[in-house]
Amino acid sequence: MGGLANITFLPSLDAGGLDAGGVVAFDTGPGNCLLDELAGQVGQSCDEDGRLAAQGREDAATLERWLAHPELAAPPPKATGREVWTLARLPAPTPGLPLSDLAATATRLTARSVAGALRFLPGPPDEVVIAGGGARNPVLLRMLQDEVGAVPLRTFADLGWDRCGWTDATREAAAFAFLGYAHAQGWPNTLPQTTGARRAVSGGKISLPG
Repeated sequence: MGGLANITFLPSLDAGGLDAGGVVAFDTGPGNCLLDELAGQVGQSCDEDGRLAAQGREDAATLERWLAHPELAAPPPKATGREVWTLARLPAPTPGLPLSDLAATATRLTARSVAGALRFLPGPPDEVVIAGGGARNPVLLRMLQDEVGAVPLRTFADLGWDRCGWTDATREAAAFAFLGYAHAQGWPNTLPQTTGARRAVSGGKISLPG
């Protein structure tokens, strides 16, 4: 859950976890982008620790209008962007809502849209592991746990990645390094079920110095 939220589903080893054909990945909708936009109205870059949302109350009417966004109902493969998930492009909230109520409502929108996207997976996940800036927002994590019910919710820190020197930034860099390595080996690194392409391909270009 960065600015936008996305899901990567990995089959368990018992269910053919080494088979790339079982991987599913797609954007689910907003992550922190609406919260960043709201926090910017009070001179902050983000809703740090969910403090702004924690002071507010969710507005059911606004949430219902936002959840009706057609992108949330569209099946994968799909991708989205900040040009879609911005307050100016969403239905107007209930007039007179304080900023904290808007933040609480936007946080619930992210949590519910992520949890709702689980219905597009091949089956219920054994667990949900959260990465990105959203993993550092305890209010968002609590709401997401509410939405996924009994499914265990953990962060990369819970899995011990921070003890290995990994951070959100290095995790993503390592992922792109692996994509590059896969391309150098001639292995497919983009999958049709995640991109909508007709076949798996080895994407990328190797540019040597000189």
